[in-house]
Amino acid sequence: MESLKAEVIRVHGCEEHIVMENNSYCVSLLKFTQPRDFVVCSTETKRNCSKQDITEIFACMTEFIKNNPEISPCYSLIDVTRTDAFTLQQLSAAADAFKNVKSFLETRLVGTVVKVSDDNYNDGFLSSAFKRLYTPVRPVKWYNEPGDGSGFITEWEEKMK
Repeated sequence: MESLKAEVIRVHGCEEHIVMENNSYCVSLLKFTQPRDFVVCSTETKRNCSKQDITEIFACMTEFIKNNPEISPCYSLIDVTRTDAFTLQQLSAAADAFKNVKSFLETRLVGTVVKVSDDNYNDGFLSSAFKRLYTPVRPVKWYNEPGDGSGFITEWEEKMK
């Protein structure tokens, strides 16, 4: 099945710029010029990640969001479909990274799309645990079916016109 990042690139025609990549994950920026000039920070895991990997991924994401201009709010994509399991410590590290930049998330992030599985979404351990550790300050779309990622961006761009 198509990755969340690949779906967004295909539908919106944005340009990918890889920021960090190794055997475990890829963090990239997707540059949009239409309907406005903005960027999406995309994270994809390639296999099971260590706590250090999760810390690096979310440090990169949150640093990007902190440095994103308020006049052009961004989106974030998190695709962990290739990861079989997460520990509570890993989820806590991700939640803490977002908590530490809450004020920046409130002013510089439109929302986040999270894709946990290629199968139809079910409210399993990962989503339940993360929801208990982190209360979003901006909209979160839990990916259910093809088109959810690109549709979320389209929907919010329409609302911001």
